Amino acid sequence: MKTKLTLYLEKSVIEGLKEHARRLGLSLSQFIEREYNSLSQKSKLEEPIPEYFKKMQFEEKLPENYDWKKDRDEYLKKKYG
Repeated sequence: MKTKLTLYLEKSVIEGLKEHARRLGLSLSQFIEREYNSLSQKSKLEEPIPEYFKKMQFEEKLPENYDWKKDRDEYLKKKYG
């Protein structure tokens, strides 16, 4: 379902966005929606490791593709059932 959104931005920002969308052959609405979807997908994929976790001391070096969220979830399941 599509719905209307009103934004208040600097005129130059709006003009720049419209121009960029026009060059891509999109309406401003299509461009903003596409960029939002792109950003939201990236943020899901690139969730950073929390600083407190980086500071923890480990006996061995963690692998590059280490899934800290999975280990955290397993730990919490064991601790709280």
